Amino acid sequence: MIKAILFDFDGTIADALPVLLKIVNGMSEKYGYRKIKKREIDELKNHSIRQALKEDAKMPFYKIPFFMNDVRNRLKKEKDKVKIFSGMKHIISELSKNYSIAIITKNSKSNVNALLKKYDINFVNLIITDNSWYNKHKAIKKALRKFKIQNTEAIYIGDEIRDVQACKKIDVKIISITWGFNSKKVLLNEKPNFIADKPEEILNIINEIKG
Repeated sequence: MIKAILFDFDGTIADALPVLLKIVNGMSEKYGYRKIKKREIDELKNHSIRQALKEDAKMPFYKIPFFMNDVRNRLKKEKDKVKIFSGMKHIISELSKNYSIAIITKNSKSNVNALLKKYDINFVNLIITDNSWYNKHKAIKKALRKFKIQNTEAIYIGDEIRDVQACKKIDVKIISITWGFNSKKVLLNEKPNFIADKPEEILNIINEIKG
């Protein structure tokens, strides 16, 4: 029986891509990569973030943690420009009536709380920041421990390849959503348990599981 719903944040709840694109392009000279053009975004969606940084941006591996921390800090200054995806407040509100709600993110807790407050979303029980690159499954396991539940009692909702990979490591079911960073094509290649093309499909999937 499902007891908790675990959400990714950027790309799943928060429509941060337009702001992130501006930030990333503004950092191109500092980190030595060319600016991303809008027409290139669809192609980037077919890559993991790590692949985009290492192969497309040619960023040395040792620079990636500094780059990600820099992005988080700059995002704090731009947080008022970030919006949530249409329909996601309703989805989280409805799910919170029957399930514990957690957010697991590489973003800062202050950025997450600021956006939740802006949209009057006060039904999130837990926020866990995931600062590692390879160990998102550990952050998910931390949420399970906090809620005192088993892996079979949670479902994760995320927009990236690495979300699927993390959930598979610990046998947590995942709903991959297609309005975030990665394309539906590459998400399907990772074989998530479920896929949602619209926010309202999340409720339908969870109701089917419950049924």
